[in-house]
Amino acid sequence: MIERHDLGFGIYEFHDNYIIGEVGEGESVGIEEISQVVDLAKQKYTGNFGYISNRRKDYSLDLKVWAFSAQLINLKVYAFVVNDRSSPDILKLEMSYLEDSNPPEGTQLKVFTQLEEAVTWVRSTLRA
Repeated sequence: MIERHDLGFGIYEFHDNYIIGEVGEGESVGIEEISQVVDLAKQKYTGNFGYISNRRKDYSLDLKVWAFSAQLINLKVYAFVVNDRSSPDILKLEMSYLEDSNPPEGTQLKVFTQLEEAVTWVRSTLRA
Protein backbone atom coordinates (compact mmCIF):
# COMPACT_ATOMS: atom_id res chain seq x y z
CA MET A 1 0.00 0.00 0.00
CA ILE A 2 1.32 3.42 -0.97
CA GLU A 3 0.70 6.58 1.02
CA ARG A 4 1.34 9.72 -0.99
CA HIS A 5 2.05 12.99 0.82
CA ASP A 6 2.36 16.39 -0.85
CA LEU A 7 4.37 18.37 1.70
CA GLY A 8 4.42 21.60 -0.28
CA PHE A 9 8.12 21.40 -1.12
CA GLY A 10 7.93 17.89 -2.57
CA ILE A 11 5.98 14.68 -3.04
CA TYR A 12 6.81 11.70 -0.83
CA GLU A 13 5.50 8.19 -1.48
CA PHE A 14 5.63 5.83 1.49
CA HIS A 15 5.74 2.22 0.31
CA ASP A 16 5.86 -0.90 2.49
CA ASN A 17 9.55 -0.55 3.34
CA TYR A 18 10.87 2.46 1.43
CA ILE A 19 10.15 6.09 0.63
CA ILE A 20 10.46 7.76 -2.76
CA GLY A 21 11.01 11.49 -2.35
CA GLU A 22 10.88 14.02 -5.17
CA VAL A 23 11.51 17.66 -4.27
CA GLY A 24 9.92 20.33 -6.44
CA GLU A 25 11.76 22.58 -8.87
CA GLY A 26 13.51 25.50 -7.17
CA GLU A 27 12.55 24.43 -3.65
CA SER A 28 14.84 24.78 -0.66
CA VAL A 29 14.99 21.87 1.78
CA GLY A 30 16.27 22.38 5.30
CA ILE A 31 15.72 20.94 8.76
CA GLU A 32 12.12 22.23 8.96
CA GLU A 33 11.16 20.49 5.72
CA ILE A 34 13.01 17.24 6.34
CA SER A 35 11.56 17.00 9.86
CA GLN A 36 8.14 16.52 8.26
CA VAL A 37 9.46 13.51 6.35
CA VAL A 38 11.24 12.17 9.46
CA ASP A 39 8.03 12.45 11.51
CA LEU A 40 6.03 10.56 8.88
CA ALA A 41 8.73 7.87 8.63
CA LYS A 42 8.74 7.39 12.41
CA GLN A 43 4.98 6.84 12.31
CA LYS A 44 5.08 4.43 9.36
CA TYR A 45 8.18 2.26 9.80
CA THR A 46 9.06 0.11 12.79
CA GLY A 47 11.49 -2.11 10.87
CA ASN A 48 14.34 -1.30 8.51
CA PHE A 49 13.47 0.84 5.51
CA GLY A 50 15.08 2.71 2.63
CA TYR A 51 14.94 6.16 1.09
CA ILE A 52 15.10 6.87 -2.64
CA SER A 53 15.85 10.45 -3.63
CA ASN A 54 14.41 10.86 -7.12
CA ARG A 55 16.37 13.88 -8.38
CA ARG A 56 14.38 14.93 -11.42
CA LYS A 57 14.38 18.64 -10.63
CA ASP A 58 16.84 21.25 -9.43
CA TYR A 59 16.55 22.34 -5.80
CA SER A 60 18.75 23.41 -2.92
CA LEU A 61 19.48 21.27 0.10
CA ASP A 62 20.89 22.29 3.46
CA LEU A 63 23.52 19.62 4.03
CA LYS A 64 22.66 19.55 7.74
CA VAL A 65 19.59 17.47 6.84
CA TRP A 66 21.79 14.39 6.53
CA ALA A 67 22.88 14.56 10.17
CA PHE A 68 19.25 15.20 11.16
CA SER A 69 17.97 12.20 9.20
CA ALA A 70 20.64 9.96 10.79
CA GLN A 71 18.41 9.86 13.88
CA LEU A 72 16.30 7.30 12.01
CA ILE A 73 18.29 4.28 13.14
CA ASN A 74 16.19 1.93 11.01
CA LEU A 75 16.88 3.90 7.78
CA LYS A 76 19.43 1.49 6.32
CA VAL A 77 19.45 2.14 2.57
CA TYR A 78 19.82 5.36 0.57
CA ALA A 79 19.46 5.42 -3.22
CA PHE A 80 19.98 8.52 -5.32
CA VAL A 81 18.41 8.66 -8.78
CA VAL A 82 20.11 11.28 -10.91
CA ASN A 83 19.63 12.52 -14.45
CA ASP A 84 21.85 14.26 -16.98
CA ARG A 85 21.28 17.65 -15.32
CA SER A 86 22.48 16.48 -11.91
CA SER A 87 25.89 17.69 -10.88
CA PRO A 88 28.15 14.79 -9.87
CA ASP A 89 30.20 17.16 -7.68
CA ILE A 90 27.15 18.23 -5.66
CA LEU A 91 26.05 14.62 -5.22
CA LYS A 92 29.55 13.62 -4.06
CA LEU A 93 29.48 16.45 -1.52
CA GLU A 94 26.05 15.40 -0.25
CA MET A 95 27.09 11.76 0.02
CA SER A 96 30.20 12.73 1.97
CA TYR A 97 28.03 14.71 4.41
CA LEU A 98 25.74 11.73 4.75
CA GLU A 99 28.66 9.40 5.42
CA ASP A 100 30.16 11.89 7.92
CA SER A 101 26.83 12.26 9.77
CA ASN A 102 27.37 8.91 11.52
CA PRO A 103 24.54 6.98 9.90
CA PRO A 104 23.59 3.75 11.65
CA GLU A 105 26.09 0.93 11.16
CA GLY A 106 25.47 -1.02 7.98
CA THR A 107 23.80 1.87 6.12
CA GLN A 108 24.30 1.51 2.37
CA LEU A 109 24.37 4.18 -0.36
CA LYS A 110 24.17 3.83 -4.13
CA VAL A 111 23.57 6.09 -7.16
CA PHE A 112 21.33 5.17 -10.09
CA THR A 113 20.11 6.74 -13.32
CA GLN A 114 16.78 4.87 -13.38
CA LEU A 115 14.14 4.86 -10.65
CA GLU A 116 13.18 1.24 -11.35
CA GLU A 117 16.78 0.10 -10.76
CA ALA A 118 16.90 1.99 -7.46
CA VAL A 119 13.62 0.42 -6.29
CA THR A 120 14.87 -3.08 -7.18
CA TRP A 121 18.17 -2.49 -5.33
CA VAL A 122 16.48 -1.06 -2.23
CA ARG A 123 14.04 -3.98 -2.04
CA SER A 124 16.73 -6.63 -2.50
CA THR A 125 19.15 -4.93 -0.08
CA LEU A 126 16.51 -4.74 2.63
CA ARG A 127 15.70 -8.45 2.15
CA ALA A 128 19.34 -9.49 2.51
